[in-house]
Amino acid sequence: MALKWDHLDWNNKGLSYNNLGRYVDAITCFDKAIQLDPMNAGAWHNKSFALISLSRIPEACDSCNEALRINPSHAAALLNKAQLLAMSGELKEAFDYIYKSLSTRSLNDEIVANAAAMLSLYKFESKDEHAICRKISSLEIIPRSVDGFVNVGLCHLKVGDLEKALCLFRTAENLDPDDSMVWFELHVT
Repeated sequence: MALKWDHLDWNNKGLSYNNLGRYVDAITCFDKAIQLDPMNAGAWHNKSFALISLSRIPEACDSCNEALRINPSHAAALLNKAQLLAMSGELKEAFDYIYKSLSTRSLNDEIVANAAAMLSLYKFESKDEHAICRKISSLEIIPRSVDGFVNVGLCHLKVGDLEKALCLFRTAENLDPDDSMVWFELHVT
């Protein structure tokens, strides 16, 4: 007898495909999850991520907007929306969504690290970049990845907290002593 999959099973399978870079397969799974539960904001968000990875931007916007319609405080969907806006050059609006993502109750270390990374990818106005860095620096969330430690460390550096920045850079170095970005930041800081 075959097991009957529910929306969570399909969403999780889609996440696995996302992690493998198999975005078309991931979208198929997210669509099945959405078909079983159209109010699953997580599946809509995950689908938007896969669509961004395939450069299917209009569809990604639609999927992200649906996730935010269902759950306006979905931190990852807010950050996806920020990325979509930044990709289209709408940096002021992107800033607003990054800041909202950093102010949600569902905030986690991955959201913080990805928000910090967006500062390296796009040229925000100095005051907006500083506001995001101040917000990130005020949070007591510890990254889990080398890139996360570096990007959050850069935020601390931008707000003048050299001691915390160095601590984060050294933690990144302990995780990956051969990472060239870590070495660069340690030597210029």
